[in-house]
Amino acid sequence: MLSTEQKKLIYAIAQELDCGMDCYYNVATKELISVPGEGYEMSMDFEMEEFFEEDLERVKEQEEDFIFIEAPDSRTSFAIMESFVDQIDDSRFSTQLQTLLQNKYPFRNFKAKVEGSAYRQAWFDFKQKALERHVAEILDFN
Repeated sequence: MLSTEQKKLIYAIAQELDCGMDCYYNVATKELISVPGEGYEMSMDFEMEEFFEEDLERVKEQEEDFIFIEAPDSRTSFAIMESFVDQIDDSRFSTQLQTLLQNKYPFRNFKAKVEGSAYRQAWFDFKQKALERHVAEILDFN
């Protein structure tokens, strides 16, 4: 059974991952460091690099104390979308989403379709829980 503190940490890390951030969790100090991940949709200008430089140096110096939790790659994100589609009880909407996932620009089109639907909040909740499971597995609190 996870403690309240562990649940809050898992939730926070999942939120960071959903924003495209990579996370480093220091087991000894319980410090969480988030930095833009590989797929982060923002160009890192000089000021941004400086902003994260100190954190990255700390991670590098204490590497053995940190657990690295990487933002989901496109394959993982796609699998989460497929899982969501599989659990939708509206067969018409499910079929529409399956078709979108098989065509060009599946991420963009899936997002547009879901965000304009009655399933918008269900998608956000589903994705958050999937990311939380991913984080819990990596942190292995059990």
